[in-house]
Amino acid sequence: MQYDPLTDGWGATTDGRYIIVSDGSANISFLDPNTLQKVKSIAVNDNGKAVPMLNEVRAANRRPAAT
Repeated sequence: MQYDPLTDGWGATTDGRYIIVSDGSANISFLDPNTLQKVKSIAVNDNGKAVPMLNEVRAANRRPAAT
């Protein structure tokens, strides 16, 4: 199944360069704002353990923060 940021995203923000979205997993994706194509993604962890079920995403000082 292909990821669709317009229907699967749980939270979204921007850092001024990318649209940053969560999908309910431990991953945050960075989308090109012009094409909505995924440019990169990062896995969020706490002391090496994946943080599942990320929901809200915000940018603080141009860096993503998720809860």
